[in-house]
Amino acid sequence: MFKKIAAIAMITALLGTGAAFAEEKKALTLDDAVGIAQKAYPGEVVKKEKERGLFEVYVKTADGKTVKVKIDPASGDIVSPKPKK
Repeated sequence: MFKKIAAIAMITALLGTGAAFAEEKKALTLDDAVGIAQKAYPGEVVKKEKERGLFEVYVKTADGKTVKVKIDPASGDIVSPKPKK
């Protein structure tokens, strides 16, 4: 009986660990954020930085406007595209 319980406990622990590794994501780099910003707003990157936990990429578009794209480094989601005057 003890062997059966020990085996079940071990399998459960291993399965739980595997699920944790499967959900683990690698955080984005600033270069990754630049790629995301340029895909959404094609143009020339004029500035890139990390500010208050977010990546900020400034892209000058073909029409001459500069767009400030904020990207969440954990998810890769664009948080706010705000045109800069």
